[in-house]
Amino acid sequence: MERNIITISGPSAVGKSFFVDSIKVNFPNIREIVGLTTRPIREGEINGKSGIFMTIPEMNELEANNKLVLVKEFFGNKYAWYKDDLTNSDECRIVNISYNSIQELLDMKLNIYSIFIKPGSEEKLKELLKNRSLTEEEFEKRITGYYESMDFLNRSRNLFNLVFTNNYDNSSKEKMLSIFQGILSEDNTNNKHVNKLVLK
Repeated sequence: MERNIITISGPSAVGKSFFVDSIKVNFPNIREIVGLTTRPIREGEINGKSGIFMTIPEMNELEANNKLVLVKEFFGNKYAWYKDDLTNSDECRIVNISYNSIQELLDMKLNIYSIFIKPGSEEKLKELLKNRSLTEEEFEKRITGYYESMDFLNRSRNLFNLVFTNNYDNSSKEKMLSIFQGILSEDNTNNKHVNKLVLK
């Protein structure tokens, strides 16, 4: 079965952005789809790369004009995706997206290969969250979100093609890249013009 959208999901601070960046470097023909958000941009983030940052009225206007899909609200901020990015292309793409959206992508009849990343160490995840300079309330919300994501995984494991454990070390990165090498067919990895993800 041909699949041309790879989804990366998991709780906050589990390493989703790290793995997406590593995959793009090692598989440059895979294009990242960047989501829209109304949350404030964080230090070190780049608008258009880390996310497409906008105001709530701007996002509401796009939504009213039927330009968006998967519009969600988390921690008081809105998130969404341009409809054309997800539905009007055959090229191979990768998306860092909420696990709550996987069923909707499937309902949209999109050809996805879904990966859920979970932490090998809960304490390490908490440490990384603390390093984000969150308020105590924000920190607690994300910890609650972590437990909710693990509960979701237990209830909906069938939605994911792969559940990957991140031990926050180089071997985890190499393992993920090895998995991608195995996922992509030989024709794809040898063809610089590839735009489809084909499972072996």
